[in-house]
Amino acid sequence: ANSRSTWELMKESITAAYTMSMKSKRQLKAFDVAADPQLRIFLVGTHLSHLPEDLEAERALLDHNRKVLKEMDNKPYDSNRVFPPKDVAYKGAGSYFVVDSQLQGDRKLKEHTRKAVNVLRSLLSDAKNRLTLKVPKVWFCLQLITSSVKKKMWKFTELKEFCIRYQYIQPVDADGQLLALLKLFHCLGFYVYFNLSEYKEQWICTDATFLYKEMSKVLSVQYSPENESLAPELRIFKEKGVIPEAVSEVLFQRLGIDADIPTRWLLEALVHVGIAAKVVKETKMHFFIPTVLPERN
Repeated sequence: ANSRSTWELMKESITAAYTMSMKSKRQLKAFDVAADPQLRIFLVGTHLSHLPEDLEAERALLDHNRKVLKEMDNKPYDSNRVFPPKDVAYKGAGSYFVVDSQLQGDRKLKEHTRKAVNVLRSLLSDAKNRLTLKVPKVWFCLQLITSSVKKKMWKFTELKEFCIRYQYIQPVDADGQLLALLKLFHCLGFYVYFNLSEYKEQWICTDATFLYKEMSKVLSVQYSPENESLAPELRIFKEKGVIPEAVSEVLFQRLGIDADIPTRWLLEALVHVGIAAKVVKETKMHFFIPTVLPERN
């Protein structure tokens, strides 16, 4: 990652956001959507006061502006980009917003920043860009309840019984109602629901941040010190990037992964999101995670 420029990292983020927006659009077709949600990309330069007030700085800003236009041109997400109005484009740099986030510049810079920020707020709060769905209000009550309790992992049948008991869904076609709720909350980033046909029982995580934090513990092995104090299971995983299913439970305990998350389900989830791959070796299942492998010169 250290060898990549900030510009390359930014393009990767934009590409990921565009890909996810296309995926969400397809997923939301199952709902009564008033209008398709539109991805909008705002590029914002945040350290305007760091630029010296001279012609060389202005020329550098315009050169960078041309580079942004060239790099973004003909990309699939370019049509989703929001440009600053002419009266907010700083010194003709109209390909992105420029502000002074630290408000350390002179009066003119502060006035420009306030104006640009107000325009950004107005664009971001525009009602026509909001996602409008016809969703039962009690579903969001459920989300508030589940976000406030310690329990984060639910079996599908367990959550269904809970929702029926407290009337978040109706007994008639309870499976269909719960699936619609789960798909919506997964799209919105509240819950994580992977329909893992390979796993015998469906699980739901009612806190996406919690689950992704636990997943990151698996990837953190790459930053573990290479010494004898490292547990054997972790050392082998770090060196070969492979988790044999037979030792996965012990390995996850070593990593401090929450015990409420079923080990095999988490491994299948890592495969589902593209982090891991299944490998059968001598009739035994292994999970290969190349990200943790050490860099080689």
